[in-house]
Amino acid sequence: MLILLTDGLPNRVLTPRAGGSQEDTILVAATAAKAAGTRVFSVGLGEASDVLDRLLRGVASSAADYAFAPDGEDLAAVYRSLAGRVHGCE
Repeated sequence: MLILLTDGLPNRVLTPRAGGSQEDTILVAATAAKAAGTRVFSVGLGEASDVLDRLLRGVASSAADYAFAPDGEDLAAVYRSLAGRVHGCE
């Protein structure tokens, strides 16, 4: 299991040499993690206009594995929710 907490903006991410974008680099890494059997949860934290919702949904293992938290209070609720969902995973 991997939980990615981010402001949703790819910075300091390498751009693929063969072309593409920073977002492509992130999606390739997430795809590899998921293919290896890792369940990926992504959490976007911050202003809705800054979080790349589409990208973080693509990173997550499923649509239900993405959450948005505009502030710390919401982030605490997201973490409580995640803890309840992964408790007892085998």
